[in-house]
Amino acid sequence: MSQLLRDETGGTGGRPDFALSAESLRYDQALEIRLMAMRALLERVRPGSDAEALHALRAAFPGSSLAERVAVLAR
Repeated sequence: MSQLLRDETGGTGGRPDFALSAESLRYDQALEIRLMAMRALLERVRPGSDAEALHALRAAFPGSSLAERVAVLAR
């Protein structure tokens, strides 16, 4: 973002910094809850391979990104 645009908007699009932090915290919490649900599914299903796990996660959580599904496998 250019310095001029940051100066015109106060650096946060005209919103206070705490509002961005609260939004970020809610997003982080929602993401962690979704990842926990994905892990719980894999514990119940016990897929035989990473490919099966990714398929099960995609079927159960169609709105999740590939990065989220892979992150669940990495733990």
